[in-house]
Amino acid sequence: MNELVKVDPSELDNAIKQSGLQIIEGEEIKGSYLPFLNQLADIQSQSVKINFENPTRLDEEIAGTLRKATVKVRTGASNVKDDRNRTNLLKQKLEVASFKLIEASCKLTEDVFLNVEKAREIAEKKRIQELQESRTNELSPFMGLEFTFISSGLGSMDEATYQNYLSSVKLGYEAKIKAEQEAETERLRLIEVDKEIARLKEIEDERIRKENELLKQQTIEAEKKFEAERIKQAQILAKQKAEADEKARIESEKQAAILAKERAEAKTKQDAIEKQAKIEREIAESERNALAAKIAAKESEERILKAEAEKKEADRIAAEKAAAKAPDKEKLTKMVESITIAIPELSDATSVAVANVINAKFEAFKIWANSQIQSI
Repeated sequence: MNELVKVDPSELDNAIKQSGLQIIEGEEIKGSYLPFLNQLADIQSQSVKINFENPTRLDEEIAGTLRKATVKVRTGASNVKDDRNRTNLLKQKLEVASFKLIEASCKLTEDVFLNVEKAREIAEKKRIQELQESRTNELSPFMGLEFTFISSGLGSMDEATYQNYLSSVKLGYEAKIKAEQEAETERLRLIEVDKEIARLKEIEDERIRKENELLKQQTIEAEKKFEAERIKQAQILAKQKAEADEKARIESEKQAAILAKERAEAKTKQDAIEKQAKIEREIAESERNALAAKIAAKESEERILKAEAEKKEADRIAAEKAAAKAPDKEKLTKMVESITIAIPELSDATSVAVANVINAKFEAFKIWANSQIQSI
């Protein structure tokens, strides 16, 4: 609010009339405070020089000067009020009323002058606050990242620095999202691989089970066939026992050899099937282990890339800081190098020794000064 409330010295007359004091006493008090009201009115009249809406630097200086003058009016009136507080109750009431009038008017005037005096400072604080809020809102989607997040000082940060910071935050966010998406894709692919391995295992187990069933059935049928043939041969042998004992024995041995061969062939085939199934299971397990190793290697590579990116960013910031300090360091170095002393020709040995000590101390100072410059 940059609008002055002008003081009217006649208001002091109204306060005196309402006080109930005698005219002489009222005029005495009026004479004590009227000069302050007149001074304040004079200060307010000088404020017409100020552009309250769009103050310049000159307006700020004028407002500061008038505000300080107003403070003197108020404190001067306060001192008079304190000196006169020993009067009777009616005078005291009048003086307090007079002072309150001046104090309130002065404070209102001071506030207006202060707003003008601090106009640019207030505007700058408002600009920084609005910029802080705007940039905070812009960065809010990325606040879940796993690194130190700048939550203050965004408003006072220059635009180039802020844009660099915003770009690095966005790149970090995009890299994190991409890594999460790739990890999820890989996880789903591994699930599908596991499902396919399980499906193939079920198919292979079913094939082996069917082959075993077939072999078992073939063995049972062969045994039944052999048994039927044995019974048949026994009947023939029984009927022709007298003349064919030797022939029956040979035939029986022959059939036993055939059955043993068939059983051996069936066992060999079953062993081959089980061996093939074991080899296929080992291949599937090897492929799965290789896939797990590939995933672990990829995760390690991603961690290395992330660490390299973070180190690169830290190096970039350190380089920027070093580059910003380089001109000052160079100026300071030139300043130190420009300081020289020349030892005059001296005839006295003691003087020469003192001169050498001074020169050594000076050279030591230059070394110390350069070390201080390098530490910047």
